[in-house]
Amino acid sequence: MKKVIFLFLLISSIVFSQQSAPQISSPNRFHNFGDLREGQIVSHSFIIKNTGTDTLKIFNVRTSCGCTAAEMPKKILAPGDSTVLRVTFNTKNKKGAQQKYIYLTSNDPQTPKFKLVLKAEVFDKNANIKAIKNGPRLRLQTHQISFGKLEKGVKKTARIRFMNVGKLPLKITYVKPSSKCLEAFVNRYQLAPGESGILEVTIDTSDLQGAISRTIAFKTNDPLEPTQMLMVFVEIKEENKDKK
Repeated sequence: MKKVIFLFLLISSIVFSQQSAPQISSPNRFHNFGDLREGQIVSHSFIIKNTGTDTLKIFNVRTSCGCTAAEMPKKILAPGDSTVLRVTFNTKNKKGAQQKYIYLTSNDPQTPKFKLVLKAEVFDKNANIKAIKNGPRLRLQTHQISFGKLEKGVKKTARIRFMNVGKLPLKITYVKPSSKCLEAFVNRYQLAPGESGILEVTIDTSDLQGAISRTIAFKTNDPLEPTQMLMVFVEIKEENKDKK
């Protein structure tokens, strides 16, 4: 009988310990600062809660960028307790759409790494924000193309989509590669709002060696980012010296 009681208590203790755990949460894990001017320093406070049944211990608070700082005065939270995480974003030398992350590492078994998100659109100090927001806007499908590893002498082509996400017609002035090993062509030089086009990039590896990176400048009448850069990467395979 004693063995049965002991076994019951042991199982109950194990079940209770498995059910008893901290849980990190926040009423809102996302904040958008909206439109900002370069040089502004803005702050936001996130509420961090322990909605679990055991003590929450926050071991580390890390940001994805040096432009973002995070302060948390209290890192040990009893069940039901909460604290404030104050985050400051410095827009110095920033431009365009911004998205920053704050990571909290804790003893929450379900979410050991808890992520918070900050967003903003940063404009030049003297920019006419209204005119920019109502003008044309270029959005590239990606800002980098990787051709991977290629044999020397090979030509290869990649295609990406670009789009006018603004409110006025987008005009492409030029698409200019930084090297003769690249050729770049667009199928359309003017896009109405909502329309898209295709950029075709061809690389010739005949005169290349090793790991190479080049750029393609995309110049348009986008008032926020009149020039956008597309990075191109390729690695040339070494020739097999034993091959006859």
